Amino acid sequence: MIEPTIICPKCKTEILLTESLAAPLVEATRQQFEEKLSKKDEEIAQREQVLRDKEKQVSEAKRGLEQQVTDQVAEQLKSERQRVIEEESKRAKQASAAELESKPVNWPIFKMFLIPAKRSWRRHKTPRPS
Repeated sequence: MIEPTIICPKCKTEILLTESLAAPLVEATRQQFEEKLSKKDEEIAQREQVLRDKEKQVSEAKRGLEQQVTDQVAEQLKSERQRVIEEESKRAKQASAAELESKPVNWPIFKMFLIPAKRSWRRHKTPRPS
């Protein structure tokens, strides 16, 4: 197995890396790598938090929009029901008026109810002074 070596930047000599020389370099490199990794993890965690916050805002906006749509539909339904009720009421009145106009008057029954009412009205009338 070939031993790792480094070249000195000043004197250009080759230095053999033994365990005792490589250990501090490996440790320093590992610490740098772990620091970079922890920074990346923190950035990712922050991004995820931002995404969760945005998702929460979107879901709240969606709920608000759904509530608004539900309220509008309920209001339209209420007004439409009222309109239908008014139209049907008008149609029913017209139909009953048309039915009354088309039926012949049953005079004996009409007289039976009308004449006693006129008589009782006359009884309660106060006499005029002469």
